[in-house]
Amino acid sequence: MSPATRFPSLATSALAGDTDARKTFLALGTTAAGSLTGLGTAATASWLSVLGAPQVVVSAAEHAINFSINRKLDNITESYTVGGEVALKIGYTGYSCSVTIDSLAVTVAYKLTSGASITTIVMPYAQFPTIADVVAYLSSIGGFSASAGTAILGNLPTDALDANVWGPVNQTYSAGSTNGAQSCRIKIDAYRLVNALASSYLTVLTLAGTQLGGLPNQVLTSSFLSGGTKGGTTNTNVDSALSAMEQLRANFVIPCFAQDATLDKTLALTDPTSTYQIDYINSAVKTHVHKMSGMKTKRNRQAFLGKRDTFYNASNAAANLASHRCMMAFEDVKGAFSGAITQYQPYIAAAMAASMQAGAFYKSIVRKQVNVTGALQAAGDWTYNLDSNLEQALRAGLNPIRKAEEGGFVWVSDQTTYGKDNKNFYNSVQMVYAGDIVALTTAQRMEQAFVGESVADVTAPVAVSFLDSIMADFLRLKLIAPSDDAPLGYKNAKVVITGSTMRVSVEVKIAGSIYFIPIAFYITEITQSA
Repeated sequence: MSPATRFPSLATSALAGDTDARKTFLALGTTAAGSLTGLGTAATASWLSVLGAPQVVVSAAEHAINFSINRKLDNITESYTVGGEVALKIGYTGYSCSVTIDSLAVTVAYKLTSGASITTIVMPYAQFPTIADVVAYLSSIGGFSASAGTAILGNLPTDALDANVWGPVNQTYSAGSTNGAQSCRIKIDAYRLVNALASSYLTVLTLAGTQLGGLPNQVLTSSFLSGGTKGGTTNTNVDSALSAMEQLRANFVIPCFAQDATLDKTLALTDPTSTYQIDYINSAVKTHVHKMSGMKTKRNRQAFLGKRDTFYNASNAAANLASHRCMMAFEDVKGAFSGAITQYQPYIAAAMAASMQAGAFYKSIVRKQVNVTGALQAAGDWTYNLDSNLEQALRAGLNPIRKAEEGGFVWVSDQTTYGKDNKNFYNSVQMVYAGDIVALTTAQRMEQAFVGESVADVTAPVAVSFLDSIMADFLRLKLIAPSDDAPLGYKNAKVVITGSTMRVSVEVKIAGSIYFIPIAFYITEITQSA
């Protein structure tokens, strides 16, 4: 027997704004709170609704889904739980009320009495940008009661609400409630689902611009993607990506290319329409990191590049870059990164160098173990087993990996492609990295402390004292180190204030690494006498 048949005073609000097809039950027409008529005798029921205490009966937990995205190529899995948040609640004490949510607005249509004409309220998203705006407006109209699920949910955009006019589903939310209970409960399930997919590392989400509502209504099974293409990549695409990266703050840039598209196409690693060229990419990344490391931009960064070619061509590529902000790897590496030992192009080695330097902080990657099971030059015209080959690579500005005598594989150096002279700073990835940290941190802290302050309050000695404290922090962090001519790791700190300009200069001793240990032995003849 249905509730409406057994209890004539019991009514339902169909779907009640809940797109997972649950029902919200309302108890109407009672004579007193807690009692139910129509049974011959009064029956106690705490959930009954009266005008002075309107009640809405809902389930203890709203419907939500768990879903996982699994990329079988490298066995990476992402898991999400979404759904179940009621963001907007509406009730109306008149004869009837319906709520429609589409791609443009929230529309409320209501009648005060059965014979009254329908009054329509249209709330466009442009004029009611948040759910809280809808709540405030409806609450100002007689007969309406509205609230957001929580204050935080009230700050969400109004178009986050689940639509009831979309795709194959076309239903109207009902908000009518004799006793004024907020029986219309509208969720944001589709909004949460779309945002979860958009944040996924494994998916690319494309929407057709339609308003969505609710959660998937069935258990989905995994299947292989079909009908898609990889999409071609050009030099222009790389330029666009680098332009977009100008908005970001970053330390390292690693282009995931190591050879021309013509070669990657033969390995089925890129789309047949790709036309990129590795030398162009590496040159463009060099230009990018130098541009972003300017005094005005102050977003210093370094490039970790790869070149998969003959040793001669790789050497020429490094020599042509000749930049203290670029490191170039040229060996393929082998490792168990996807369930089996696989050989990867040199940009993977470059990525390892960058990640190791980030983790090492003030230390360098020289002689540090690389997490690989092998390293080799793909063209086969160079080997780390010959010291002469290693010397040639280092002179060319390449950064080789070799097998260590104690086992495993290590970086021979951390050198950049600079190669113009023997200056330690410009030839070391670690020293350039440390130099960037020192320079940018000093600039940031000095600006935070003094920009906007009055020259009546700030003097040159005060600024020098503050600069000394910054340098002391760098010494403690081991980014700078004592020298015979600078026991504190720096010297010649000077501040000159001229008008509205504070000029700061200081000579720092960046802490580098030990690369060579020449040992001199003096052998003399044995002499004995008795």
